[in-house]
This record gives sequence, structure tokens and C-alpha cells, in this order.
Amino acid sequence: MSKKQDNTTALAASNSEKSVAKIINRTSRYFSLISYCSARDIEKILANHRSSIRAYAYIYHNADEATPHFHILIRTLSSWKPLALCKWFSACVDDSGAPVNTLCEIASSIDSLVPYILHETEESIADGKHRYDKSEIISYRLYDLKMQTDSFDSSYEIVKAMTLGISPRELVRRYGRDYVYHYNAYRAVVDAIIEFEGASRSFSITSNENTYYEEVSTDDPLPF
Repeated sequence: MSKKQDNTTALAASNSEKSVAKIINRTSRYFSLISYCSARDIEKILANHRSSIRAYAYIYHNADEATPHFHILIRTLSSWKPLALCKWFSACVDDSGAPVNTLCEIASSIDSLVPYILHETEESIADGKHRYDKSEIISYRLYDLKMQTDSFDSSYEIVKAMTLGISPRELVRRYGRDYVYHYNAYRAVVDAIIEFEGASRSFSITSNENTYYEEVSTDDPLPF
């Protein structure tokens, strides 16, 4: 192999490694997981990380699968890497004490994943898969799983939290660099809202929920 070919091969390998690293280091607030942990373990894990969770939904699949497992959808308050979420579940073991797997990926559209985990997509129906009932989903703030563009979602939530008097420390914990870098812009919007509506008035939230996202109180505690 010539030196030129060696360099080309090395460059291709380098670009491939960079692509893999880029994927691994991606962050998001929306995740789809498949876990072989027990129901009790999943409950404990979600409870232990309640301060990082905005919403979740999970369901047990045991009808068509060779190995029963849970599908879990999570929306976090701040951005995480998929590998970091996998570590939440790393202590799970089966009845023999052997470690069990949890797979996590960034969800491109959680809205479409809710019908997917119920086997209500056209593909699942065509394949004759068992259709799960909505009542089998265990969830917390299910309507909050609905995905919006990050820029709109973060901006609205940050301005809303600031008008409600959430502390800067808590806002940095929830929203990280987005809050820090754009603080002056958010502050200007909050000042304009206070001037227009009055300091005692807060945002009103409207929703047009579909059958999968029922309106519930935002003050409901985690269900365990």
C-alpha cells in the first residue's frame, strides 16, 4: 500500500472515530430506553432521579417478545448524554444476580413513540403485534413528553420559571448554559411581562392534547 493510500485510510478512520464520538457526545432532553430491569428497580431509579426528570412513561412488553422488557420514555429537565442515563440503570441485576442491560438513545420524536410502545403504529398493526392498552402505561406528567423545538421549549419554560420566582441557582441546574448565556435576553422579556401584566400575574398554560396526553396537575407528585 502506498503512503498516499495509508494517509487516506488513516484519514477515513479518523473521520469515522470523530463521527462516533460526535454521536456518543450528543445531548438531549428526550430519550427512549429499552430496559430488562425489574418493575421495582425502575420505580426506584425514577424516584432516585426525580430532581432531573420532567416527565416519563413506561410499559411492560411481554406478549410478542422472546425476552420481556420495559420500554421507557423520559424527558429530563436539562440536557444529558444517553450513556449517562444508562448509568442510572447500571446496578440492575436479574434473579441470579447477573447484570441486565438497559439501552438508551436520543428520541427524535417522542410523540410518535407513544403509539409505538402501544403497538398502534401502522407497521405494528400490519405485523399483527399484540396491541397494549393505554391503561398499561405507567407515567408521570405524560402530557409533558410532547416534544417541541428545543429553542421554543427552553425559552418559554425559562421565562415562565423566572416570572414565577424560581431561584437563579435552580434555573442554572435545570437549563444550564442556555440560561446563563441568554440571561440578559430572558431578563428583558420577564421585565416586559411584569411591566405589561403586573408582577403578581403568571403565565396561563393552554394545551390541545390528543388522546395520549391527558391534562393533569403540574403539582402532582411522583406516583410512588
